[in-house]
Order: sequence, then structure tokens, then C-alpha cells
Amino acid sequence: MDGADRSMPSRFLVFCNVGQVPFNNNLLPPVRAFERRGEVRLVEPFRLDGFQSTGGAAPVRVPDGEVRRIASEFAAELVLCVGGAIFITPAARACFPPETIFVGIALSDPLGLEASMAIAPEFDLFYTQDPQTIPAYAENGISARRCDLAIDPRLYYPETSELECDVVFVGKWTAYRDALIRELAQRSDVRVYGHAGEGRWGLPVHPPLDRPDDLRRAMCSARLAIDFARVEQPGKLYDGSFRMTPRAQIAAACGVACLTEGFAGLEEFFSPGSEIETFSDADDLVVKALALLDDTDRRGRIAAAARRRVLAGQTWDHRAQQILDDVGDLNNPR
Repeated sequence: MDGADRSMPSRFLVFCNVGQVPFNNNLLPPVRAFERRGEVRLVEPFRLDGFQSTGGAAPVRVPDGEVRRIASEFAAELVLCVGGAIFITPAARACFPPETIFVGIALSDPLGLEASMAIAPEFDLFYTQDPQTIPAYAENGISARRCDLAIDPRLYYPETSELECDVVFVGKWTAYRDALIRELAQRSDVRVYGHAGEGRWGLPVHPPLDRPDDLRRAMCSARLAIDFARVEQPGKLYDGSFRMTPRAQIAAACGVACLTEGFAGLEEFFSPGSEIETFSDADDLVVKALALLDDTDRRGRIAAAARRRVLAGQTWDHRAQQILDDVGDLNNPR
């Protein structure tokens, strides 16, 4: 850097597979946040010739030729790769002006941690949505930063809907989740929205919610939402640990009280007992859920407090500004 003050970037080239369902429920909000801060050229790598998707399970490069073509068409000041273990090779980065900043954002840690660590060195700034993984990055010589999960209140908000169930769960099947949900379903009306083609659930499953509008309506049509924070990844470093997922925040933004496992670090997002309810096992889940379903006033207080919490500091507008502030510090070192 030459020491001269440089203005905040306002032209963003964003590589993000927002069109891949159901991931767009989580990917669209960060893209929208940067669109509110400048001019965005959105590129969905899976639509490019030569792109070989790995589903985020392994690093996947954006084809060099396509990067060069796009760079020649759009003068980006900031290049972002959001989710999916997407990265740009050094050869492709060389076609951008030397002052261009490259930012990577991981959204699937710790499940995708190996892929995230593999691509992190390719960026000037790299972020993980899971704070507990920061030490693991550091042990591997990677200076990863926090970019905690967040919501977009323009996509997820309370709306008047006819109540269709007591409890809603949106997500993938695991034996652990299935056992707890089946136990709860014996005492209340539980509606599960699973992944396409998944047939292992022990109760009827509704089709996937592939758009934010559909997800919002499903949340708002339930009295209570359930989330699972437990990491289930046998043989991996973080198996059995817990992490925040978007579901609890989306429920909060929609004004729906949520139940999740209690874990160290939850307080950074929600206060147990007042902004979210926690459970420890199947019996505790049933007891806590039925108590909330029977107490409309308390359920409403928890929902309202959780919504206030996410609006105050857990939106993608907050996260985008944090990243831009970091870019500003990188551009103008003290």
C-alpha cells in the first residue's frame, strides 16, 4: 500500500451459487446486503462452463477463463466468494488490478472445515461463521475472522398466516433428530420439511422449502420452531460439539419462539429462557415444548425478545458492514 487514504469499495464482484436450492435460503441474504452497499455483479459459478461442483464438500475453483472474462467486463474493487468452498486461483486473480481485495466467507463450518481451510490462504480476508473453529484455523497458520450467521429482515419477518401445526422443523435427516422429533410428535402436531429424496424420517415429511418466501411462511404458520445445534460428523474434530445454525435466527426474525439444545456460546446469540428455550434430551424436549405450547404469553415474549435481538445485531447488513470495515483497515493501515 502507498499510504494514501483509499475510499470504501463500492463495486463488488460476488461469486455465490444463490440459485442452488435449498442453499439460496442462506446465500441470498449476504448477496442482498452487499447490493445495498454498492454495485454488485453476481456470478453463479455452477452456471459457468467448466465448473465442477463438489457441493461444498471439497474446494472448487471458478474456471480461470471465466474469471478473466468477467474481470474484463466489470471493474471490481472487492471480490467475494460466498459459501460452497469456492475459490479463485492465483493465475485468475492476476488479471485483477493489484489493489483488488479478495474475501472468502465460509458458511458451513465445522462440517465443511477441511474445505474451508484448504481455500482460506487464497484470500486477503477469510471469514468463518462458526466461532469455535477459529483456534483450529490458527493451529494451521490461518488467520480466519468471525462472520457470525445472520438474517435478512426483508426476507424473514412475521406475517399473518393460518396456524398449520404446533411445531416446525426444517432441515436434513439424522437418526438423532429423527428420534427426538418422533418422540415430540407423539404429543403434539409436528411438521417436518426435509430434503428432496430423503425417505428415512419416521413420520410424514413435507417437501423442501426452496425459497425464502416459502421458508418464511412455513415458520410463521407454526406456534413453535425446533432447531438442532449438535454437530453430527463421526470421526471429525467437532463431532458432538454444538454450533449456531440459521434456523434459530430465521425463526426469531419471523417472530416464532424456538427450542434448541443448550450449549456454551449460545448466549452470544440468544439468552436461554428469555430469548430461546433449551433442551437437553428427548424427555426434556417434550416437557419444554408442551409447556411453551400451553403458555401463549410466554411463547410470545420469547419470540418478541429473540426478534429484537437479531434485529439489533444479527443481520447481514451488520455483517457486510463489518467486512467492509475490515477491508477499509486493510486498505488504510494505521
